[in-house]
Amino acid sequence: MSHVVKCFRMMRPAVWGVVSCSRLIAGSVSAGLLGAVCLFGSAALADVTIGGKTYVDLTTDGAGTASSDAGVYYSYTMLGAFDNSWDSTQKRALCPYNTTYPGMYVDYAFNMPTVVNAYSIRAAGVGSGAPTPRGPKDWTLEGSDDEGANKTWTVLDTRTGVTGWSAAEVRLYKIVNTHAYKNYRFSCTELNGRTDCIEFHELEYYYVEELNLGDCTATGSSAGIDVSATMAMATASSITAYAQNINGGDPLSKVIGTNVAAHETATGTISDVTADNAYTVYVVATDGETTQTNQLGAVYTGNLVLERTVGPTDDYVGEMTNSLWNYFNGKIVLSKGEYPLSKELVLPAKVSVVGQTGKPEDVVLYADRSNKQYRTLSLSGDESFVANVVISNGCSSSEGANLAMTGGTVSNCVLKAASLSGNNGRGSVYLNGTNALLTHCVIDGAQALGADSGWMNEYGVGVFVEKGRVENTLVKNAHTLSTRKNISSGADPKNTTAKKSAGGIYLAGNVASAVNCTVVDCSASVAGGIWVKSGAVARNCVVANCQTGGVWEVGGEFVFAHSAIVSEGTVDHCATDDEAKFNDTCVIGTVATFFMDSGAGDYTPASESPLIKAGVVPDGWNADGFTDLAGRPRVTNGRICIGAYECAKVRGLVIIIR
Repeated sequence: MSHVVKCFRMMRPAVWGVVSCSRLIAGSVSAGLLGAVCLFGSAALADVTIGGKTYVDLTTDGAGTASSDAGVYYSYTMLGAFDNSWDSTQKRALCPYNTTYPGMYVDYAFNMPTVVNAYSIRAAGVGSGAPTPRGPKDWTLEGSDDEGANKTWTVLDTRTGVTGWSAAEVRLYKIVNTHAYKNYRFSCTELNGRTDCIEFHELEYYYVEELNLGDCTATGSSAGIDVSATMAMATASSITAYAQNINGGDPLSKVIGTNVAAHETATGTISDVTADNAYTVYVVATDGETTQTNQLGAVYTGNLVLERTVGPTDDYVGEMTNSLWNYFNGKIVLSKGEYPLSKELVLPAKVSVVGQTGKPEDVVLYADRSNKQYRTLSLSGDESFVANVVISNGCSSSEGANLAMTGGTVSNCVLKAASLSGNNGRGSVYLNGTNALLTHCVIDGAQALGADSGWMNEYGVGVFVEKGRVENTLVKNAHTLSTRKNISSGADPKNTTAKKSAGGIYLAGNVASAVNCTVVDCSASVAGGIWVKSGAVARNCVVANCQTGGVWEVGGEFVFAHSAIVSEGTVDHCATDDEAKFNDTCVIGTVATFFMDSGAGDYTPASESPLIKAGVVPDGWNADGFTDLAGRPRVTNGRICIGAYECAKVRGLVIIIR
């Protein structure tokens, strides 16, 4: 597999700032990007000298013909722009009064096609010729190959807001142009205060032999990186291509051309590359004094999808966070064992991590945090995928104690022993991405308890969904623990307005949803099971044995009060063990009538359960391959059960929670 990178962006051009092959931009020694060199005096009438180097005027007598849309004003015309005269008689380019702006221009038609890549403007003199009000402020330089009156023009340079002209001052403007046009047109559209006529002494055109790289490309393969580079201007004594491994180390280099003239192309291959890797490639041209660099970006050598298998004794953190995964789609396979993490594991956007055996209990990722607090795992890329692992022991005072997702999919995982601490704790799992998906998972044993829970606000201890979707998931034993006393001091809380909300799932808004989830044995001071905020959706979910309004006094007991679901959003075909239906689409029952054997962890619908085929089939779930948390087909004859499990085909089937 090969990969081509092509770039027109120039970096660090000699002397005069940043230039572009696709857009004409000029800078200067003194003013930088979009500036101009200001000169007072000259070595010859029409030539300019910069840094000891003289640039020769191309518009000498007999080199071409000038024309203008402006008439004669006394003895002055715009054709004076090319007469190479600015003596004491104040000969100058001056258009008639009352010229309508925009529209004034002066053309120069060379006798033969000529490359112009710089031009200068010499301001008017003193006295009545003072330049400030009539000096050019906004203008455009264009080129054309056409003959006759109706020419097609190409914009070569545009300047706006040019002010502060001094008497007889010369300003030089460099552009990027390698094409030999027959005609060049200078059009002024705005002056420095006056609106009647433009005035300046001279307009001169030059060809400046500057080192300037043009089109560069790089193609990567396992055999090497092929590079080509074209000189846009001047001659390079050498052109060298470099390849920097994004994982570090010394760059590889290859001289791909010597004495490369303008418009010529140099080619070569950088060898000794590492297969299945990514390199930043750049090209450097030099003429012995000046250096020009083109940065080409990332070039890949080999397959774009790589797979690594690692074990607990390997550098598994290094593999899972390898900077290669910013470029390649990487798959990390974890063999059986425990994987302690000394800090939060942040997965690159394109990496997937899967347990090798397919059984979550065989691969355990856990925060080995001692007295430290940090999240276990986070992922952001929509291509990221985590499966077949246990994620545990995380602690966070903000979003996601065990897991935070702004994209990607987490499937067939068990998340347990999460602890929310501090104010605004949000979930053992926190989803905040439109494409974030938590599916076929078990959330077990999360709790929220701050140092002074009299004022702590904590939400969605099991799962907090800001944006995204949780489906086919079991949430159990998630509790917000409130105290009557400050745990650390024993004093009464100063603020008793704490919101310990949604022990199981908190759905925060318009792009948050929970579909076919089972929420059991959870508690909170508001909404023991699920809280559905405005715009959010809970569909086909069952909530049982969840309490609200409970108070945990150290050494005391919970005070139970049923309130399984609180909603300002949409609750559709859900089931609770409250005394009354939540709405007409929902059903009620008890733990005993809902589940096969909840005490043994079997949340399959019982034989006569009101959950059986009482749900509505979500969009897209009619296709083959949709399964419940136990791996059974999710939709049968257009019907679906409420909760994370379908009914068992054989009574007494042992369900392994995955």
